Amino acid sequence: MSGLKAGFAALALVGSMSGAAMAETAASPACEAREAVFYFATGEATLDAFGEASLERFAEDAKACPIAKIEIVGHADSVGPAAANEELSLARAEATSDALANAGFEPVRVELEAAGEADADRPMARRAVVRLVMASADADLG
Repeated sequence: MSGLKAGFAALALVGSMSGAAMAETAASPACEAREAVFYFATGEATLDAFGEASLERFAEDAKACPIAKIEIVGHADSVGPAAANEELSLARAEATSDALANAGFEPVRVELEAAGEADADRPMARRAVVRLVMASADADLG
């Protein structure tokens, strides 16, 4: 199965895999703004074991960086009523935020947003996007 998961990174941009959570992360360990995308199964707001592990690696890489804030945007596809998808997208953002906290990541500020079906026509619409915004060297975080 590990070959399947390793190959999924390349397929994530062109296909869909029900029930899988996958992270696309920047490879550079340097402290710079970065983004990760975690995928969810239809109707789900829970990361699977692979998604949890990917998020833990992402959090571990970022812990040493001076992060000003974390933006997490949950998304949904267009399956089901729009109101339910709005709630689901927020639940995905919250689940991702909770998983970051469980990974021991202590962000200065977390902003959650529900995008609902905004990008429902995009491949792999069922996702949460995490953006790390780094503090500038001369910013006062106290």
